[in-house]
Amino acid sequence: MSVVGLLGGTFNPVHNGHLQLAEGALIEGGLDSIMFIPAAHPPHKGEFNIIAVQHRLRMLQLAVSGYEYYHVSTLELDRSHPSYTIHTLNTLRDITEIDTVYHFIIGGDAFLEIETWFHWQEVIHTTNFMLAHRSGHAHDDVEFLLVRNGFAPLDDDQKIWKHHQYGNVVRFLICQIDDISSSDIRKLRSSKKPWNHLVPNSVGRYIVNNSLYC
Repeated sequence: MSVVGLLGGTFNPVHNGHLQLAEGALIEGGLDSIMFIPAAHPPHKGEFNIIAVQHRLRMLQLAVSGYEYYHVSTLELDRSHPSYTIHTLNTLRDITEIDTVYHFIIGGDAFLEIETWFHWQEVIHTTNFMLAHRSGHAHDDVEFLLVRNGFAPLDDDQKIWKHHQYGNVVRFLICQIDDISSSDIRKLRSSKKPWNHLVPNSVGRYIVNNSLYC
């Protein structure tokens, strides 16, 4: 059996926090690999400040180069319509081996919005999740969401929750992730303030060489 983590996003740009999240999920979740899935047309975000697909893809490829267990998928980039999570998950299930198990890696703050997603009931009932906590966001709110959607903790430490009917699980990650956002990096870059330390060196060079986010 192969256990694969899925880490999606606009990656506008990819930053050190993304890589810290991937490393934490890989280690804590016992994953065999992680698939980074950049979105071409994210349905929850406007087009403002989202740079061209080829730049975001190239920066992501640079960021994960040298990591044996990290891979970049263009599955969502090849679509002409918005990248809905349920479509991506169903496509992956159709095209991969039957013994492949997927875990969707996401921040707890983003998970709190899941009830606004397209076909969210199907997503939450059929998908394993790994959740990372970000400072400033209440952990209790995530637990309340899980309870009202049929999940219960498997043990006293409440790190893993399981759906009582469908059997899929939600794991809370304990890894430390720097409080970085792509929007902060864009603002720092455009205002001529230090930002390079927030992204991999190869990504920083690419941003400068291609005059991005100026």
